[in-house]
Amino acid sequence: MSNLTEIGSTSRRTFLRNGVLITGTLAIGIPTLSGTAVAKPPRSPGSVPVFPSDIDGDDAVFYRVAQDGAAADEFVKGPDKAPFGSGSVEFTTTGPADRLFFYNYDWGTFDVGAGTESNEGVALADVTELEYSTYTNDDTLVPALKMEIDPDGPDASGVDDYATLNFEPYYNNDVTPDEWQTWDVLTADAGLWLTGVSGEGSISDPVTWDRLLELYPDATIRFGFGVGVGSGWDAPSFAGNVDDLRIGVDGKTTRYNFEARGNSGK
Repeated sequence: MSNLTEIGSTSRRTFLRNGVLITGTLAIGIPTLSGTAVAKPPRSPGSVPVFPSDIDGDDAVFYRVAQDGAAADEFVKGPDKAPFGSGSVEFTTTGPADRLFFYNYDWGTFDVGAGTESNEGVALADVTELEYSTYTNDDTLVPALKMEIDPDGPDASGVDDYATLNFEPYYNNDVTPDEWQTWDVLTADAGLWLTGVSGEGSISDPVTWDRLLELYPDATIRFGFGVGVGSGWDAPSFAGNVDDLRIGVDGKTTRYNFEARGNSGK
């Protein structure tokens, strides 16, 4: 598990990373490492198999963050014919207090191994593909795609801003239960919203990807990128699966293939 200790509960968070105090307006949960990280080539195009052993820990592909209430995850076969390989990751919630996010940190300014913002984050304007597939038992809710971003990009003043960018298909896109659906975030109807803003681009007024870039042309990925469920969802027995999460930058795409076991589908 990630060696992360949070002190306090406000939006401005203080963390202990292996005993070192880190203070700032940070993400909901920043993973920290208990040992020496095994270096992985970041932002490597191609398929990346993700098994249960690739979640959390010093050599993780994804980290569980903001796991509250009874929210849980399980790597399963299917359901039905999975979009990529033979399996997927299933998220479950039991009520509004539950939430759970899976975040990968290869795309933002934050370096998990170093615990510092020493990477060059990907600009949203350079994202050329952003897709994922979902399967749900609900006629409205599906797992959401999430990015922790700096809305106006790295500032010359050294002040870094923070917001979570959410894509929730059910705002203006049709959700069909008990079948796989693929969401192309770059072309979907308005389903994107940012935390910490009002008016256009807020939760009450979601936008398309093109409109998001018009509003925030310099936005950059800062921390995590991934998928999540919950936080205010009034669904007592929700179950939703994710597979074939894709992010493309400058025409080169990485595909995350969630698998319970066996052939990764590479």
